[in-house]
Amino acid sequence: MPTDKDNNPLPFINGLGLLDDRIHDMFEWLYVKEGKTWLFIVITTRDGQLLIITTQRVEVEDADGRVSEKIRHWTRYKKKVADQAIYAGVGDGADLFFCAGNILHWEALDLVEKKLKPKKTFALPSPATSLRIVNDQLCALTTNHSLLVLNHKAEGRHDEMAFAHSDVGSRKASHYIEMGNSCEETPAWPITLISEQTHDFVGVWVPWKEPEKEFRIVFKGRLPAGVRRLRRGHVRPAWMAPNIMPRYGHIPSTVDAADVLAICMDGSLHHFTLLSPEVLVVLELIQKLAVQGRSDDSPTARLSHVNSTEPSAMAKARRHGHVDGNVLQRCLDKRALEALLSAGDGADVLLRDALESLEGGRWTASFGGQSEKYVDLAYEILEYFLAPVF
Repeated sequence: MPTDKDNNPLPFINGLGLLDDRIHDMFEWLYVKEGKTWLFIVITTRDGQLLIITTQRVEVEDADGRVSEKIRHWTRYKKKVADQAIYAGVGDGADLFFCAGNILHWEALDLVEKKLKPKKTFALPSPATSLRIVNDQLCALTTNHSLLVLNHKAEGRHDEMAFAHSDVGSRKASHYIEMGNSCEETPAWPITLISEQTHDFVGVWVPWKEPEKEFRIVFKGRLPAGVRRLRRGHVRPAWMAPNIMPRYGHIPSTVDAADVLAICMDGSLHHFTLLSPEVLVVLELIQKLAVQGRSDDSPTARLSHVNSTEPSAMAKARRHGHVDGNVLQRCLDKRALEALLSAGDGADVLLRDALESLEGGRWTASFGGQSEKYVDLAYEILEYFLAPVF
């Protein structure tokens, strides 16, 4: 229910409803100061407006005397940046960060003076479409220069933030999300998944403890469609919870075991899972056999696919650190492993060795060399990683 600050009804809150204006970003801001917390909603617009909105639950009585609950909301604070669109923002305690044009602003809200006070700025190479605080540093996703990490609290810089880390190339990024199962600030986590405006994506590790170092690529791949948004969520049915406990080298995508999904431009949905190096080898081998070592290939061709010393799809996949779940799903649906491993070209030995390396050999310790048990385990691993999530 939009109102003014005096509770008078309005068609739009102050700052919205303007002709040809457009909302670029909207987010919650938990404003924390002196042990007190206020919840604001922040809106940024193409016309350069930054609106800080307050909400209140109220009871409203209609003409028939019926009482219903509504959410009253009104503009509490407003800032205008002349001739610059404000693309994105993020709040952190009493501080608010926003990108107007190519300039990143850090300002603090003063509740006494009722205004935002400038603290620092930073000139970005291209506008930021998403801002986030990670490991106490400011991450800015730019339209043409991938993800940049800034140390906004750098000492010795009174009016400007300090550059901290950047990607190894200039990607036209569309969105990003952090993945990893550690809630502590460890050097290994998080892994940052970045989607590009093309069909490509990349997983990078930020060397947080090494200032001014570039990101390190962990994996990369390509999807059938470009990604609009990356999201996390608990989307599996509750009765499936016992079946998704981490095993076979599965690394949880978040500290609370949520799944990470990509919403694509064509309306499709894709699921991302983190893999240990050991299970990656297993799945890469199955993918290679399914794609290049088809059951109707000759034994000689199949042998060359598996054991060739030349650069191959297997080596390429390992360098990329990514396997295609759609290929693995077709292999599982057709129960094709027996046929793919039957040519006597050494693929069965490679699969056995890869399975024995999983989690110190705990899954194969009792097999006694029985080949059918290795195949059964491979199917179980496929079923585990390919279980429906939506």
